[in-house]
Amino acid sequence: MELDIVKALSKPSAYPHKVREVRLIQTHISWIFLTGKYVYKVKKPVNFGFLDFTTLKKRKFYCEEEVRVNKLLAPAVYLGVVPITLNRGELRVGGRGRVVEYAVKMLQLPQELIMSKMLESGRVNVKDIEKLAKIIAQFHKKAKTTPKINHYGLPKTIAFNWNENFAQTEEYINETISREEWEEVKKRVEDFMKNNSNLFKKRVRQGKVKECHGDLHSGNIFLLRDSPVVFDAIEFNPRFRCSDVVSDVAFLTMDLEFHGHKKLAKRFVEVYKYHSKDEELSRLLSFYKCYRAYVRGKVTGFRLRELGLTKSEKEKIRKIAHSYFQLALKYARELTQFSPPMLIVIMGLPGTGKSTVARALGKRLGMKVLSTDIIRKRLASIPVYEHSYSAFGEGIYRASMSERTYSTLLHKAEKILERNKSCILDGTFSKVKYRKKARELAKKKGAKFLPVLCTCSEEVVRRRLVERKRAGKDVSDATLEIYMKMKENFDEVRGHCLILNTSKPIEDVVEDFLSSTAY
Repeated sequence: MELDIVKALSKPSAYPHKVREVRLIQTHISWIFLTGKYVYKVKKPVNFGFLDFTTLKKRKFYCEEEVRVNKLLAPAVYLGVVPITLNRGELRVGGRGRVVEYAVKMLQLPQELIMSKMLESGRVNVKDIEKLAKIIAQFHKKAKTTPKINHYGLPKTIAFNWNENFAQTEEYINETISREEWEEVKKRVEDFMKNNSNLFKKRVRQGKVKECHGDLHSGNIFLLRDSPVVFDAIEFNPRFRCSDVVSDVAFLTMDLEFHGHKKLAKRFVEVYKYHSKDEELSRLLSFYKCYRAYVRGKVTGFRLRELGLTKSEKEKIRKIAHSYFQLALKYARELTQFSPPMLIVIMGLPGTGKSTVARALGKRLGMKVLSTDIIRKRLASIPVYEHSYSAFGEGIYRASMSERTYSTLLHKAEKILERNKSCILDGTFSKVKYRKKARELAKKKGAKFLPVLCTCSEEVVRRRLVERKRAGKDVSDATLEIYMKMKENFDEVRGHCLILNTSKPIEDVVEDFLSSTAY
């Protein structure tokens, strides 16, 4: 009967409306017939464990579920469920006779406007992303939440999903993911869940666990001229559809980043956050991006077990799966800030970009940044952007003032660490004694200590300091003369320290930090 349905519905005469030609698209769970004006989606009689379409009754139920769960986002696209009937040996859509199958009937939209295709050809702009972010934020506000749905956001359910991922990918170790990578992702994810159990429970109490889309990536979005249309929400398993709303946001963000559209991904998150007012989104975004990338790596790897693949096809699949796992590992490393807390010291000479790096990391990781430049001026009752060009070691830069500045800096850091939160310290830390005190504070509070030295060529420093003085909008008072004096008096950095070359664009410097083994 399976082949009969495909053969029959590939004929224009099988439909109750005029059809010139039928185009068939196949997925591992569906046959999709494009007829020009409408699309008919028939579920295959398969059982993959996480979904079961093996009986006609179940297929009818899940067709109805598909229409229901997609009505909020695409009401004009999902038109209903229609029967496929057998009469006198002929199969027809919506005909007379015995019902042998069901199909979801949808309005057919232009295939060339699917977002994934438009991304490939560079036709997606920031306005498209902003519209999409607003739509998703509004959808999440309206989405249903119940005590039963809340269950899917509890730590034990989230842990179950992750354990399933790890179990299902174990046989692919050294094929799509290395043993070391598998173990590192597993440990970092488990540590994060352990240290943030209360956060997951809080999200449930706040009503942030809802009946979401579940499969929000660029292949399930049409970018129409008037407004984006999001379709194909998961109907077959509520465990994959019901989640924290951040999981939906994370999926599309990860998808954009995977395909090299980091700026669009960043803007999507910014606009979503603005419309949703979800201030805790940043704390969970990397966790759920890691989950989504890992699942993509897993399901891509499953294709390696398909029969009839050529050697080159297998290699292509393996590389794609490995790329997803690499991205999952990158996101997993971003979780370190929460398990346990970190004390990151960004140090270096004036003009080496340490404040720029500190601010960028603070924004990316959701960490508080404490700056010696700001603290020093506040202690001296000087407006932050008012300059005090004192000579080296004089004025507000005299030794006693530096002692007060670093003492205040570390006191503020201690208060943050006591709340089990991470923070970044931004200062020259030219003297060993200040680095030592920061290290001792981290040890005292059970935090991971990470010293980072920013470096670049003197030519770059000179250019930056000249531009900074001309602009006059930087907090720092350092001049070229101060730089030269500090260079002479900067204590050598010894022992473990991450060194960042800040001559690169700041986005690359941040990526260097996040991909470092030290982090």
